Amino acid sequence: ILFGNAGNLTLSPSGAVVVNDYSSTQLLLFGGDGTLIARMGGKGGGPGEYQDVNGLAALADSTWAVYDAGSSRVSFFGPDGAFRDSWSVPATNMIGNGMIATDASGALRILQFVLPPSGDFMAAQGGLARIADGGTGLSDTVLAPTLGVKVPEYRAQSVSNGGRSSTMVTSQL
Repeated sequence: ILFGNAGNLTLSPSGAVVVNDYSSTQLLLFGGDGTLIARMGGKGGGPGEYQDVNGLAALADSTWAVYDAGSSRVSFFGPDGAFRDSWSVPATNMIGNGMIATDASGALRILQFVLPPSGDFMAAQGGLARIADGGTGLSDTVLAPTLGVKVPEYRAQSVSNGGRSSTMVTSQL
């Protein structure tokens, strides 16, 4: 069996596909014809490794960017699946899947909550922050586009001993 629990299929401009196998915490790179090219990285904390895959983006030059929220790191793999580089990035205030993307200019963006002027986290909205080259910071945070469609949100909140915790999940359309 090649993989057990496939998810987060990402297509590159060249037609290659990466599949995230949740059961083995590995990324499988396939060519446009379906041939397995490589296993990209693997579970761990060293170069080219990740604790979890919280986002995967195909870049214009056929490089793959893999975001691991647990280690606050973006790792880059070439078109052949070989590890190239990694950037430590500032921790974001969100965790989930599909957390990294490219914008129209090709810049990497990461999902992050955008607080309202009141600073009330419970009223925060999902947004996108640009990752500076080399992972030196986050900037240009904007609200995620809505395209005129309200995405259903489900929030769970727990209040205890004067503190509160919240989890928000959005439904895929």
